[in-house]
Amino acid sequence: IEYYLGDSVSYAFLISADCIIVKELPAKSVMKDKTELFRENLDITKKNEISDRSTELAKVSNELYNVLLKPLEDELDRLGTDKLIIIPDGELGYIPFEILLTEPVNQKKSNFSKYPYLLREIDVSYAYSASLLFDLLTTRSLGKFRDAFIDLEWNDVEAESIGQYFNNNAKIGVQATEKSFKENAPDARILHLAMHAFVDDDEPMNSKLVFYQDNDS
Repeated sequence: IEYYLGDSVSYAFLISADCIIVKELPAKSVMKDKTELFRENLDITKKNEISDRSTELAKVSNELYNVLLKPLEDELDRLGTDKLIIIPDGELGYIPFEILLTEPVNQKKSNFSKYPYLLREIDVSYAYSASLLFDLLTTRSLGKFRDAFIDLEWNDVEAESIGQYFNNNAKIGVQATEKSFKENAPDARILHLAMHAFVDDDEPMNSKLVFYQDNDS
């Protein structure tokens, strides 16, 4: 789902393999107010605030769900997906969608572990640009099916430019091998990896960093 927040009207775009569904949402100002209230009530610093703030947090959490996701419930059910990628806009970038409540919680004192969080229903992840997301999916497909990868355009520049701020030892191109990484990493205070990486949600231990492809095991 990609969100766009406008001054007079906002939109949610549900993008799947076979369709794009567009839903109209409240204006940016409404989203900003609800988001700020949500974040404010996440910050509980005093014990005597916990009860009041948790009640308000549950309320605004469900309100945000009703605004941002409930209009798309039928389509999500139709798709039958167990994974949801959120592309937020503006203030929505500060919201952890996983803990939005799919149903209202009325009890003033309740067991937080029993709340109907969105994460109980679907696996949520994030992207911050539709074009970057599609590039990543294309790259992942190439890597999975043809053992090939799309060249990254700016990672060399990124790695070299860090030398303006740190005394770095950049390994670029054919030098960026797994063997070289293992030899140099133990002596580094900061490791910056500008490279392809793939996360396997089903088998996390199969997640990968993609070094220069040579005969290294």
